[in-house]
Amino acid sequence: MAQWPGRLANGTVYEEPVISLDIFAAATAAAEASSLAKIRRKLDGVNLIPFLTAKTKASPHKKLFWRQDRRAALRMENWKLLRNPRRGQSDEWQLYNLANDIAEQNNLATRNTTKREELLSTWRELNAEMVDPIWRRN
Repeated sequence: MAQWPGRLANGTVYEEPVISLDIFAAATAAAEASSLAKIRRKLDGVNLIPFLTAKTKASPHKKLFWRQDRRAALRMENWKLLRNPRRGQSDEWQLYNLANDIAEQNNLATRNTTKREELLSTWRELNAEMVDPIWRRN
């Protein structure tokens, strides 16, 4: 949720997927500190202000990527690749078409292996760009 009187229209619903990292990038830009942040390091998020103010109609992300311990996910268009192992449960990747299954009830990973492998390849490419986590669970 965002509120910025005089800049963002009240009651507007933004439908494109975003990630919490975008909030920091947008707040930094709103505080006009983005040039300072760029000097220190590239921000992981996207400044959402041009999207929320309709200055651009594009989507802020073509892909969204997560990883934490053995949990991981990739969101690309309406597809979501997910690995969410819990104690005693499978460590296998799951695949969902969110356009038809927003509640993620129908795992398509074994029925659509081509799409699963396509997204898994993309996830591996993005993961290879990341540094190793500093903190790990024991």
